[in-house]
Amino acid sequence: MAFLTTRVKKQDEDDLKKLCRVMRYLRNMSNIPLKLEADGTHIIKWWVDASYATHDDMRSHTGGVMTLAKGAFYQQ
Repeated sequence: MAFLTTRVKKQDEDDLKKLCRVMRYLRNMSNIPLKLEADGTHIIKWWVDASYATHDDMRSHTGGVMTLAKGAFYQQ
């Protein structure tokens, strides 16, 4: 979703397909509750991803998720 918001001014057909896929996913997940839980380990885990030269101006795109036991409590 973060990537699609960067494509607002110059979207193409592939971007529309990606947006439709995200919207279908969100619509199908509306019945599933979000869960956040912490356990006694206090272990924080990060997952980070990067895509280089993704945009037409050769800018890159990054994102990350932080979790503590069950559920993501920070996403970028």
